[in-house]
Amino acid sequence: MRKLTLFVLCLVLVAAVTPASAQRCDNVKVRLWVGKDTKAPTWNARGGTLEVQAGEWARIMVYVDGAGKVPSTTQAQIGFKADVGLAGGPGPREVRELIQISPQSTADKQEGRITIEAIAPGRTELGYRIDGVTAPDTLEAVAPGCRTGVLPIVVKASGQAGGGDSQAGVDQQMSDQALRKCQNLVRNRIVDEARQLASAEPGGVTLYQGANYQGQSQRFVKDQPRMSGTDVGNDRVSSIRVSPGCRATLYAGANYSGKAIEVTRDTPQASRLGLNDQVSSLQVVCAAAGAPVDEVKFEDGART
Repeated sequence: MRKLTLFVLCLVLVAAVTPASAQRCDNVKVRLWVGKDTKAPTWNARGGTLEVQAGEWARIMVYVDGAGKVPSTTQAQIGFKADVGLAGGPGPREVRELIQISPQSTADKQEGRITIEAIAPGRTELGYRIDGVTAPDTLEAVAPGCRTGVLPIVVKASGQAGGGDSQAGVDQQMSDQALRKCQNLVRNRIVDEARQLASAEPGGVTLYQGANYQGQSQRFVKDQPRMSGTDVGNDRVSSIRVSPGCRATLYAGANYSGKAIEVTRDTPQASRLGLNDQVSSLQVVCAAAGAPVDEVKFEDGART
């Protein structure tokens, strides 16, 4: 009798310390349908990796396998991990780079399914949360720690076959994808800034009576043979602002005579040029608006 009591006590202790992941997580299964046609689903155990090729549609279903002969319907939410209460892993932005998720309708949640479209090769993750099962006592058989979980997804390049080299192929595709993203970011940034500068109206050159861009000022977009009669006045210039793509030549004499200094950038103190309160005429040259933008070219031949 004593031996029987000790045996029962041991069973109770073992059950108490058994982690949730070992308590009937095996009855949580995943189905994967690939393509829009009705193909037989691929079955995966909880935690198994789902594989789909870029350009394909797939439907994922999380399913609790009940003990009865009649299949039970599992109510589950599937989506970004944060939306189902899971931390870590790729965020929505990273997930969207590889797959597009169709929002779960009410019917989808009632049947624990979601539709995705694979876009680019790589590895990502979704999460799920099981909220209910129609068959009586079925949900209770699933340990609380098994009612949420991760759905690892590998998107393969179109036409990539499975096998021992599949991991190397995925890693190479991920590397190529990262390179293309970097090139696109650099190319788009350069071209956008260049087009913005080319299409903008010339800013010209602004002269100020005071140092550090203070006092009376006037912007010039063309040559000025005499400063007398302008808002700044003759021999009154103490600082200069030069817009991008422009340059100014300042003359000590009228009609572009006398000492001359070319200025291509902002100058807070004209005294450093030796022309403080000495400018009597001005020539302005700016890049023409709408100048063509050269294409940006990379070694792999990608271009704008």
